[in-house]
Amino acid sequence: WLSENYSKKFGYDPATESVNRNAWYEKVHPDDRKRIQESIWEAINRNEKQWSSEYRFLLENGSYADILDRGYILQDEYGTPYRMIGSMLDITDLNDARKNAESSAQDKYFLAQSMPLILWTANPEGSVDFINDYFATYSNLQVKDALGTGWQSVIYHEDLSRLFLSWKRAMQSESDFDIELRMCDRNGEYQWHLLRVKARKNKGGKLIQWVGTGTNIQDQKHAASILEQKVKDRTMELERINDELESSNIELQQFAFIASHDLKEPLRKIIMFGNMIRDKMDNEQKEAIFMEKIIASSMRMNSLVEDLLSFSRISITALSTNLDLNKVIEEILSDLEFAIEEKNAEIIVDDLPSMEGVHAQIRQVFQNLISNALKFQKSGVHPKIEIKSTLIERLAFDASPVKDGQFVKITVSDNGIGFDDRFVNKIFMLFQRLNSKEQFQGTGIGLAITKKIVEKHGGIITAHSKENEGSKFVLVFPLNFQRAPVNEVADLKMIPGKN
Repeated sequence: WLSENYSKKFGYDPATESVNRNAWYEKVHPDDRKRIQESIWEAINRNEKQWSSEYRFLLENGSYADILDRGYILQDEYGTPYRMIGSMLDITDLNDARKNAESSAQDKYFLAQSMPLILWTANPEGSVDFINDYFATYSNLQVKDALGTGWQSVIYHEDLSRLFLSWKRAMQSESDFDIELRMCDRNGEYQWHLLRVKARKNKGGKLIQWVGTGTNIQDQKHAASILEQKVKDRTMELERINDELESSNIELQQFAFIASHDLKEPLRKIIMFGNMIRDKMDNEQKEAIFMEKIIASSMRMNSLVEDLLSFSRISITALSTNLDLNKVIEEILSDLEFAIEEKNAEIIVDDLPSMEGVHAQIRQVFQNLISNALKFQKSGVHPKIEIKSTLIERLAFDASPVKDGQFVKITVSDNGIGFDDRFVNKIFMLFQRLNSKEQFQGTGIGLAITKKIVEKHGGIITAHSKENEGSKFVLVFPLNFQRAPVNEVADLKMIPGKN
C-alpha cells in the first residue's frame, strides 16, 4: 500500500504505478540496493521493532532524491514479524545544505540559522556549544539558556535517559547514532523528533566535535500509529473469523462422519443382499447380470464415501513427527507386495531424507502415487517405478540443488500409459478422471487428496507426462514445515511500507 503523498512527492502516476516490493526495490539506486536489503533483514533477524536507513530513490523525472526511510516492524503475539509500516522522508535539500555548509564558516552559520530544523554542536565530552535559533523558536527556550546542559529540560524525561545511554555508547566507539525522542514545544506539548548525531573527526581520525540535527517526525509517527492500529484491528477480525471457521470445520467433520456412516450402512446391506440373490441365480440369467451391475455400482459408491471421508479428514490438525521417508516407502511396498509381484513390477528407490510430517498423511501421498503407477500400466509392459530425491535451496520446482538444502524435491516416475500434459491441473481436482471407470477402477479423488496433503505440509506438487510415455510427479517439501521461514516458503522479500 502507498499513500497519495507518494505519487505527489515523487511524480508517479497512481493509475499506472505498481504497488509491490519489486517496484520499490528497483527504484532504489543500484549502489544502495544491497546495503538497504541487508539492513532490513538485519533488523528483522535481530528482532528489532524499528528500521531506519538512507538511500537514493529514483523520481519520475529520472533524477534521484535522498530518502530517509523509517519502518516499524509489527510482530504477532509470538514475536514473529509479519508486516512493516513506514514512511519515506525526502531529505535531499537537507543533505545539499549540509554539503554546502562545508564551504566556509560564514556560510555554515548562515545555513545553520536558516534551516527549518534544529541544529547543534557539542564538544567531544558532550557539552553543547552551539544551537541554532530554530530551537528557540520551537521550544521557547533561549539559545543562551540551552547551551551546556540547559537543552535537556526540553527533552521528555523518559527519552532523556535513552539519549544518554546511546550517546555514551557512541562516545566509546566514536561513531554516529540516531534516536527518536520527544521534545517540548512552545505550547507545552511534546512532539516526536528524529535526532541524528554525527561524530566529526580531524584528518588524524580524532574526535573533535559532535554535530546533531533534530527533525520533527510527529506527523509520521501519528500516521504510523493509525496504520498500526488498523492492522491490529484487522488482525483481531481475522482471528475472530478464523475461530468461526475452525468451529465450522469441526461441525463439518462431525457431519461428514455421521453422513458417511449413514450412507455406508444401507450400501453394506445392498451389497450383502445383492450377493445373496446373485449366488442363487444362474450366471447365464439376464437378471444375474443386472444384479452384478447393482453390486458393482454399490461398491463404487462405498469407495466414494470412504474417499470423501478421507479427503475431509485431511483438514483435521494432526501431530507431526520426524519421518524417515525410506521407512515410509518400505511400509507401502510391503502392503502392495501382492500387486507388485502380480504385475512383475520393478521399483527403484533412492536414499530419501527425513522430514517433518504427519505419518499417515505422507504415507497416503506416496501410496496413492505408487498405486496409480501400478494401476495405469501399458498393456504387455511390466511397470517400472523410480523414486528419486534431491535437496534444494528453496520451495520451487526449478530450484538449484544444494548439499544442506532445507527443501527436498522428490520425483515419482513410471512407464505407464501417461496422459496429455494439457490436463495436468485437471488430474488434481475432485472427481476428475482422464480414463473411464470401465478401464480403470477408482473414484477420481486420490490425486486431489494427494495435492491437499502436500499443500498442508507446506509443499507443492505438479506432474509431467505424454500419452503412452509414462508420467512423472514432482513434489517439493520443506524438511521442517512447522518452522519453515515464511520468506523461504513464499519466496518473499520483506520491505518497509511507504507513507
